[in-house]
Amino acid sequence: MDTPDDDLRSRATAAFKQYMNVWEFVDFWKRANTFDAALHFVTAVRARWPDETMSGINDVITANKPFFQGYLSDTGVWQDDYGWCGAASLSAYDYCNRFRNGTDADDYLKIARACWDNMLQFGWDAASGTKGAKPVPNGSRNRDRNPDNPGTKNTVTNATYLRLSVLLYSLTREQRYLDMARQQYRWFEAWFEKSALGYLQPPSFGSGVVIQERPIAAPDYERKIDPTWEQGWVWTGDQGLMLAALPEYSTLVPDAGPAPMDIFKRIGAGVQSILFDTADVLQEAPFHSSFDRTYATDYVGGRGVLMRHLASRPVRQHFDFKQKIVATADAAWRSCKGTNQFTPDWNAAGKAKFAATYKSQMNWGDGALDWQFDPAAYQGVLQGAGLDALGAAIVVTTPA
Repeated sequence: MDTPDDDLRSRATAAFKQYMNVWEFVDFWKRANTFDAALHFVTAVRARWPDETMSGINDVITANKPFFQGYLSDTGVWQDDYGWCGAASLSAYDYCNRFRNGTDADDYLKIARACWDNMLQFGWDAASGTKGAKPVPNGSRNRDRNPDNPGTKNTVTNATYLRLSVLLYSLTREQRYLDMARQQYRWFEAWFEKSALGYLQPPSFGSGVVIQERPIAAPDYERKIDPTWEQGWVWTGDQGLMLAALPEYSTLVPDAGPAPMDIFKRIGAGVQSILFDTADVLQEAPFHSSFDRTYATDYVGGRGVLMRHLASRPVRQHFDFKQKIVATADAAWRSCKGTNQFTPDWNAAGKAKFAATYKSQMNWGDGALDWQFDPAAYQGVLQGAGLDALGAAIVVTTPA
């Protein structure tokens, strides 16, 4: 059952007001991703209620530009961080062109270009290797600029670079972006063809597949650190990135063929049958690697990323997630308990049963887990994920 329009609008204004209280924290990738969430959220609100402009977003746009620019030459930034910032900057470019005047749009496009250049220079593996030496050649490595850091070729780095290449090609029609999009997709395609290695995981009951946090294979895909990997590890954010990137690639690359959309449909079906609890609320896959390691404050935002992209036009054209999106947004809002501040668990009561079902479906998982960090120290991250959930509900319930 849909949330009444007036209630949804009041939730939106209250949630955004709280975001304006907590958004200005110092963490490059998290701030970029929560900025992307806020931009999508405000765009959805303005489409639903044109007089509700959420004018505070202009202050965020103004402040984030120099903040991001300050990290473009930072030697400690990891490559997937640039992928997140590049996508957020292109969202800002689009928003500024639609709703603002001035030079901000062009400046954000420059930031996105610089992020892409950094990923090419410091993350992309240009060496294809000798025949048989690599299970899959090329790919993007997640690492900082330390030349002794071999990096890890995980899903998030390769998916963000694929998206950034496609989105920049869409805007500029520059051949280098198209060429990289093709090369980056071929990296994924080569892994998808090696089904025996388990990069795409099907459930034992249910339909579709989910994509692992990283592929593992000898000899050069065996790094199980940065962060610590465990068997079967799945992250919701990766599913969202792939559901965004594959149709974007299919639409914009002339010779893409049917394969990208076939994988897109399989992942969409997997998300639908595997990642929601019995109350239709999105849950994080139950792995210690997400919940209780150093990077839990990164992985807690994954459900927001997935919700953002479940509301995209391509997903809505092929799947009916409306009931699940609305139920998840409602549960996320109820988790605020009157504070307007979203929390790590959107449906704590459903975690144990979800975790048990997940393990029976997927054979992997660690049971019901608690997020191992202080929520009060990461309110901006949590609020961004909540805006993603609420914004998705606004999109799917807006009359056509």
